Amino acid sequence: MKAQISCKSFFDCELLMRNQDWTDKKNSAVFGEVSIAPTRHTFLVTANVSGEVDEQTGYVVDTKLLQSLISKEVLSRFHNKFLNKETLEFSNKIPTCENLAYVIYNLLRGKIHNRYHLKISVNEHHNFEATYEGD
Repeated sequence: MKAQISCKSFFDCELLMRNQDWTDKKNSAVFGEVSIAPTRHTFLVTANVSGEVDEQTGYVVDTKLLQSLISKEVLSRFHNKFLNKETLEFSNKIPTCENLAYVIYNLLRGKIHNRYHLKISVNEHHNFEATYEGD
């Protein structure tokens, strides 16, 4: 039997949405106020892991291990950080939901066995969601 398990976690951070190659005017036109000064954001990250259910445990993956992995690889790295200044991943990358999903996917993919399908969703507010599940 195949199934999917989802693990959800929140993190807060500060970020600046800014393309370093653009003028202030273009950045402001595209990103608005968030291009001028850092703002605080709350993100919901959902890691969806799907695959065969283990007959002995009834799990697709051990949920305690999945939560621990997300805490170690994602929350400890991004929670309460200024993403553009305090993280290597976003020193030269705009911290959009799309880029967050991509980065988080790559942080977790190598830690989760290839027999499982991994999909990462990142929500900001209740009306924006970006999803990445590999190329």
